[in-house]
Amino acid sequence: MIALLVITFGAGASQAQTKPSYTLQGTVISALDKKPLQAVSVRVDADQVKSSTKKDGSFSITVPHRNGIVKFSFVGYKTVELDYTAGAPLHVQLTPLENQLDEVEVVSKGYQKIPKERATGSFVQIDNKLFK
Repeated sequence: MIALLVITFGAGASQAQTKPSYTLQGTVISALDKKPLQAVSVRVDADQVKSSTKKDGSFSITVPHRNGIVKFSFVGYKTVELDYTAGAPLHVQLTPLENQLDEVEVVSKGYQKIPKERATGSFVQIDNKLFK
């Protein structure tokens, strides 16, 4: 009985290892300055496979299917979805988003004295009696 269980589980394990796998490779660069982008998210949603690009913009990911759709996303850039065929390297250019802030200016930290005429909203000064 034990020998039968070992043979059954052993056969299942060997069948799982014979599934074909393919390698999807490529590089991701910025369309603006043609420089490689590091840490771009590379996802094949259908197969639940994800990775990210290296310092030189390259990626290599193992996928179970020869063909499919791969998604590239990076903060500040438009997300791109492409069809892939394993074995053919992908060269992807990501376009920066147009409506990004160039500069942020801090107007008030909340610690300055503003005259009542200029202040908006309501406020109260907490004294010792109100605090207790």
